[in-house]
Amino acid sequence: TNNGGVFYVGGKLFSPTVTTFSCKPRDAHSGLYLGKFTEEPDVAPQPAITVSGSVLTASPVFNGSIQWFLNGDLIAGAINQTYTVVENGNYSVAYSYIPACVSVSGATVFSSVGIADNQMNSFSIYPNPFRNEITIEFDTFTEPGRITISDYSGRKLVQKDISDSSQTFDMSKFSDGVYIFQFQNTTGVITKRIIKSY
Repeated sequence: TNNGGVFYVGGKLFSPTVTTFSCKPRDAHSGLYLGKFTEEPDVAPQPAITVSGSVLTASPVFNGSIQWFLNGDLIAGAINQTYTVVENGNYSVAYSYIPACVSVSGATVFSSVGIADNQMNSFSIYPNPFRNEITIEFDTFTEPGRITISDYSGRKLVQKDISDSSQTFDMSKFSDGVYIFQFQNTTGVITKRIIKSY
């Protein structure tokens, strides 16, 4: 050991078979080997996805690297424990401690984006794109609900319960970019994209 948590071990392989040190097989050669390792795990746990409204949650809770995928393609910036869906498709999530040792969940099919619009009272968000404030206005308001505004990686920035037909939000402190607006009540969930720009 180097007294810093790193350990070394040496040995000789007599058989030319594929060897597996950690999660990555090595070349099939006999000879002398020096292994370097730490007490940190290398193989990440197998993740699973649960769905609540339009929010996907990876479990178990993981403190390594997290990455979400849509239809097998990496979602830029989606590296948190949860992800707010903005379009339909097949979602998966990967856990890893080191790049060579990746555990990937099964695919979760999400097909509910846009469905709630036909089940709930119609409303408008304006202006969109916006500069400092956005206003949400319902044509007919019949039931209280909760509004959540998140960044594109799913991190919640604003969350507020509403009980009237119009609500204004101050977004001046947030940087330019795409944000996810979500309204939810007992009828369902509506998810829309809003854009802040000059």
